[in-house]
Amino acid sequence: GERDGLPPLPSVEVCIHSGQRDASPALAGLKRVVVDNLIANLADTRQEPGLLPG
Repeated sequence: GERDGLPPLPSVEVCIHSGQRDASPALAGLKRVVVDNLIANLADTRQEPGLLPG
């Protein structure tokens, strides 16, 4: 799928998507930013060695 390699969608995203079958590009972009920030925050909180590249 188009989300290969990414963690499962947060439940919030699933709820938003279920009500927006034809989401606008702007909304899709916003959701991507939210998810990217969420993943970054989770990674930052865990501070697991080897979790982030480099």
